[in-house]
Amino acid sequence: MKKVIFLFAFSILFGEACKKKDTEMDPNTFGYSDDAPHAYIKGVVYDSTTLLPITSACIYKNQGLSYSPNLTFTISDTSLLDGNYFTIFWWGGKYYPPKPSDSTDIYIRAVTSNKTGYAHFKAASLINKDTITYNIYIVPIAYMKVHIKNTGTISGCNVFLSGVMEHYPASMAVYFSSTLSRPLDTTFICKAYPKEYVYAYLETPIIIVDSMKINSNDTALVNFLY
Repeated sequence: MKKVIFLFAFSILFGEACKKKDTEMDPNTFGYSDDAPHAYIKGVVYDSTTLLPITSACIYKNQGLSYSPNLTFTISDTSLLDGNYFTIFWWGGKYYPPKPSDSTDIYIRAVTSNKTGYAHFKAASLINKDTITYNIYIVPIAYMKVHIKNTGTISGCNVFLSGVMEHYPASMAVYFSSTLSRPLDTTFICKAYPKEYVYAYLETPIIIVDSMKINSNDTALVNFLY
């Protein structure tokens, strides 16, 4: 009888320990419940011309300046058949940063293969344990044509681009890198956000920077001669 009681008690303790471990290791909650501070953002992605909802647009979120180097955009959602998106922007606790200051710029971007747009607001709009709504109206993308030509004795270069959609959701990275012996003469085209500043940096022993605003469906040329 004592053996039976011991086994029963052990099974209860083992079960409680397993439940506690499952809660601590749950990859979906990281051990947190809805009691943790958090904020949600939702809205609808529309075509700015037809005003129809857009499905399968990739949703990215970011805080801070929108076109600085080494900027991380995180993909967080894809718009549904009715154009709706829903994302967790901020969740307090050990595994997430605290709520950004009220003056911080927040960007929620929507990107398809040929159109893009964003909603922009201040972090002060984020409401703890509540949901705010921002609709996004997308427009045709722009293009940047980058021409790199080595006219001197430097054998290689790195080109960094920001405001260029191919890099999302990764951090700003080297778009073009060359250690070729001169002469170097190459051209490539990339998608860029329209009507916003797009920056291009060429890094050799010196740094050359150019920036521009490009209208939808237009292509802007950047010449890097070094």
